[in-house]
Amino acid sequence: MRYKTNCTASSGKSIQAMVDNAKEISWDDFMVEVDEGEIDELFPSKHPHISEDYAVEFYRSTFLGVPCVFVQHSAIEYVFY
Repeated sequence: MRYKTNCTASSGKSIQAMVDNAKEISWDDFMVEVDEGEIDELFPSKHPHISEDYAVEFYRSTFLGVPCVFVQHSAIEYVFY
């Protein structure tokens, strides 16, 4: 899966539907779906690494009917599909 959008660049309605139907997953499960280069590009100077940040969570859901995973970081959802 590739990074496609975030909640600030998408409609609130579509993001809310995705969040409402989301299931939390582990970093390892998230990385089965997303290449680590995508994460490094999106969060280049994140220390600690995003996988260890207590304020970051990973989810599986659907976005506009398409299976997706997303990162929730500082109340912003970063969507991959």
